[in-house]
Amino acid sequence: MDPNEEISGGVWAGEIRWGRLTWGRIQDLLRNPSYAGAYVYGRFRSERWIDAEGVIRTRTIAVSRAQWEVLIRDHHPAYISWQTYLRIQKRWQPIKRTAWRGLRARTPPCSRA
Repeated sequence: MDPNEEISGGVWAGEIRWGRLTWGRIQDLLRNPSYAGAYVYGRFRSERWIDAEGVIRTRTIAVSRAQWEVLIRDHHPAYISWQTYLRIQKRWQPIKRTAWRGLRARTPPCSRA
């Protein structure tokens, strides 16, 4: 493919692009219900306000699962089961990002001889 050629049909037009495993990607997998095969609408809402200097500010706020507008389980093939997703969400609450920093320095159990 010519790098100067315009790609149509989405961000990468169906190409799979592998990237480094990052904290953000781990969060995406563990917290996004689409990986559990669900279609969801209304997970987030935007809030806008004008600050003291007159600048319009926007922030995104996560909405609790009970308040999602649409949730269709088993909408598409899942990477993890819905039960696993729910179990992860329960355990996720007390985990802070700083707690994971120490884990990155350790050797993963699967790579130990």
